[in-house]
Amino acid sequence: MKKFTILIADDSEIFRKFLIKYIKKIDDRFKVLSASDGLEAFKILQRGDVDLAFLDNIMPQYSGMDLLKSLDELGLFTKVVIISGYGTISVAVDTIKNGALGFIEKPILDIKKINEYIDKVLPKNTLSIKDYKAQNERNFIGQNNKIVEIKALINKISYSPSTVFIYGESGTGKDIAAQSIHENSKRKTKPYITVNCSAIPDTLIESELFGYKKGAFTGAISDRKGVFEEANTGTLFLDEIGDMPLFTQAKVLRAIQNREIKPIGSNQIIKIDVRIIAATNKNIQEEIKNKNFRSDLWYRLNVFSIDLPPLRERSDDIPLLAYYFLNKFNKILDKNIKEIDDKVLTVLKKYSWPGNIRELENTIERMAVLETSDSLNLENIEPNILNNTDLLSLNFSKASKDVADTNNYSNLTLKEAKKALISSFEKNYILSVLKKTNQNITKASLLAGVERSNFRKLMRKYDL
Repeated sequence: MKKFTILIADDSEIFRKFLIKYIKKIDDRFKVLSASDGLEAFKILQRGDVDLAFLDNIMPQYSGMDLLKSLDELGLFTKVVIISGYGTISVAVDTIKNGALGFIEKPILDIKKINEYIDKVLPKNTLSIKDYKAQNERNFIGQNNKIVEIKALINKISYSPSTVFIYGESGTGKDIAAQSIHENSKRKTKPYITVNCSAIPDTLIESELFGYKKGAFTGAISDRKGVFEEANTGTLFLDEIGDMPLFTQAKVLRAIQNREIKPIGSNQIIKIDVRIIAATNKNIQEEIKNKNFRSDLWYRLNVFSIDLPPLRERSDDIPLLAYYFLNKFNKILDKNIKEIDDKVLTVLKKYSWPGNIRELENTIERMAVLETSDSLNLENIEPNILNNTDLLSLNFSKASKDVADTNNYSNLTLKEAKKALISSFEKNYILSVLKKTNQNITKASLLAGVERSNFRKLMRKYDL
């Protein structure tokens, strides 16, 4: 059984030793880790096995609040207590607002509070891998502006009973969006049923949706409920509804409008109370124009719409997603891969990801299975990804186009060309990361996977 793990992160060695000694006295079965600065703490936290973290609010590299905010982006469930020698009401309020379990002051520690925080977390440390996956995969990981807007929209519309239509390419997370809406709604304790309309033959889809009575057709040896009835009082997610046959669309429209269904072979009308969420990877307007999808059904379903961006349009989220999947597969594979090499992150960010998040997840899983060191390295990345990543043309902005142009290489030695290319890439990469994080150096360095001090050195090097 996994030991209950606590992290103590503080730049004061005396304080760290005191708190470690005290916690081990509470229960010597606890696994206690320590870190002397924010970067060391971040590397420990991203492994995903820390249950409770006591983080000093003012440390070298990253503050406790920086680390607290990064946990949500990485999809981790570590509970955090912020420690500060500058205890004020505003600091305490900000701590709780940002999701911390609590706040304690030093140098005089409230031992009773420390005990309470450990007791609060300890009984909850019983998640199986299946539970862990289910909890994590209900959430969006990312800080891209589009994803932030989608999260905000989901929070607004979840509590209403209105229908929602989700658009997006395959692998963009339409199922996660649907489940997130359900989990944030008043129906969260009620059934959540998913149907992939593209996976059911046309001859069977009606019986799958509405159910049937015994003897209704050959093979109907007993009564069976349809998914509309199974989802009663809860949520029904009709995935890939763009592939639903037209004759079935008409019956679905009536079921939604009248809030009732009639199983095949039955004369009984069954009243239903179901929230419908639909999704498609098709251009629904084109489908309506080509008479493959009913416009009246679309009007009924499209009360709220969510348009999920493909991964290539949110490449700034790729490091966060990659570390999230690494943490997930570390647990499943019982590994302890701590980092992702910078070269790997660069390739992942430059690749176009036609399979979107699903393809990225599969890539990280493959690399994690093959990796024998404590860092994901380039040699285990799929050749297909390397072959389809035009690093040279994507590494440079318009300002450095003259350097990236191969026609200019004839005037440079190999060493000079390499130096010019690296310098141009570094400068433009830093500018890009700073722009995406609104000039927040802490976030930019986390996104780039570079120590904050080294990131500042690079900024000074290029007068940024």
